[in-house]
Amino acid sequence: MKTKKYLLLTSTLCIGLAFAFVITSCNRDEAIVEQAGNEGLVEIMGVSVELKNNTLTLNSESELQDLVFKLKAYQSVSTRQGSDEVFNNDVNKTLCIDGFKSLYDIFVDAMRDAESYYDREGGYEEFKKKYASLYFPEYGDDYSAYLPVSDPALSKFLNSDGEIIIDGETVNMKNISTYEQLRELGLTPPEEVVIISDEGSPSNTRAGDVFFPGAPFQLLPDKTFQMNNRRIWVTLDDVTVDNNARTKAGFDICFRKKGFLGAWYNHWALTKTYAHIGPQGLRVVDNKTIDGYSSHDHSFFLVNGTEISTPTTTPGYYQKDVYGEAQIYYDALRAYTFIVPLHYRFFRWW
Repeated sequence: MKTKKYLLLTSTLCIGLAFAFVITSCNRDEAIVEQAGNEGLVEIMGVSVELKNNTLTLNSESELQDLVFKLKAYQSVSTRQGSDEVFNNDVNKTLCIDGFKSLYDIFVDAMRDAESYYDREGGYEEFKKKYASLYFPEYGDDYSAYLPVSDPALSKFLNSDGEIIIDGETVNMKNISTYEQLRELGLTPPEEVVIISDEGSPSNTRAGDVFFPGAPFQLLPDKTFQMNNRRIWVTLDDVTVDNNARTKAGFDICFRKKGFLGAWYNHWALTKTYAHIGPQGLRVVDNKTIDGYSSHDHSFFLVNGTEISTPTTTPGYYQKDVYGEAQIYYDALRAYTFIVPLHYRFFRWW
């Protein structure tokens, strides 16, 4: 039998850890949110916003759009960090406003709680009831909880029911109600499933270093790879041009876990990546460790010198192809280093 002293020390430690988690899980960024001295007022990125009954109040829809744009721009810059840091996927960050629980806060809580519910009998029903404001499509074997708003940044300004007050009127901003909408957003697993065998799984035999422990295994984009009760897949982002005329690309790492009675769900996990592009893979574009729910999104610039140029039939207009490779460590399938071939194509006048 344990002594009272041991129980006291254990209880104290648990309370301390829980208290530390509460503090670190909502670390307010004062560049985004500043609590005003007046009760019920908060300043968000320079805009004074009133808080009424857990609902933010804005003067116009354009004011809301401007705040969402500023938040995305700020968080895009803040993702730059050292390669040895472990950080929460930037999309995971909440606004941390005193007295305000956003729809996004609800979703993050759900992702942290998921494994403790899905892996036991009756747990899914309890989970669905607890997080009723989220979207549960229950499509095929996909029993994940999804944000019912297509833009995660927007959901950070909405209350737990997806509402915000604009010019005195309460507006519900939920806009996801079908699985097809989730598909169009690229949030659902690819239908083609490749089973990774427990024994004798083929490895990638290409020359070059493997940067993480585990046997190299080629993970082709846009296919779901499954081993036992885990699934992982990677999608390549379209090439885009930002406001500063810089060409951007990227890839998203997605994963699921199988719970009780075969229900697949999103959960919290850790991934590490090492990605390079260009001739001989000399340009390292990504070296990160991310801790958070799926997906873990990566983006980078396609700088000059990394592309192969091919003239088109239009004089001065070129097809640009950028090749590379991403290596991925996924803590739930740590026996493998997943090798993902990268290929991005775009067109330019020079």
